Amino acid sequence: MRAPTCPYCGKKAELVSSVKVYGRDHGNLWICHPCQAWVGVHKNDGLNRPLGRLANAELRQWKRAAHRAFDPLWQRKIERDGCSKSQARKAGYTWLAAELGIQFDKCHIGMFDVDLCEKVVEVCSPERLAMISLGRKNGLPHDTSVDGEEGEPCRCWIENQSGELVLATVFDERTPEVCSQAAGLVIRRAS
Repeated sequence: MRAPTCPYCGKKAELVSSVKVYGRDHGNLWICHPCQAWVGVHKNDGLNRPLGRLANAELRQWKRAAHRAFDPLWQRKIERDGCSKSQARKAGYTWLAAELGIQFDKCHIGMFDVDLCEKVVEVCSPERLAMISLGRKNGLPHDTSVDGEEGEPCRCWIENQSGELVLATVFDERTPEVCSQAAGLVIRRAS
């Protein structure tokens, strides 16, 4: 394996033990000492292929943030659908590639720059995921209080009607009056 080139200074990285960086052995990594940029290698392949691009402190911070935002999505898929880790990750990265507008084979957080990591955090934000979910027709909690008294929790179906999210179908029998009054309510207008 040829040494990767540092994207910050253009010099060749050096293969070292991760003990030099982390104080513990996590395998080898490629490092550019002047830029303090490094990347781990694929374990057990004997080729020391980098896991992505060399990353300086700022990029490492953004990669961690991107993984914190993205990884729970494919991890929940394992629990929800009972699929394997590789199936869940592939499905997750397929979705992420489409959301980012990039090719699947170029979609891996290890290869991303700061801008793409920021976009991952944005597209995987709970607020945006909720809007995607709602736009595809899903449950929506809403206020069922009447005359100032606390209401019951409720989840009604909403759907995307001409770019507006609309409370469409009532299915919670505990609060039919309040939910029926809200049927047809525009939840969010298209932006």
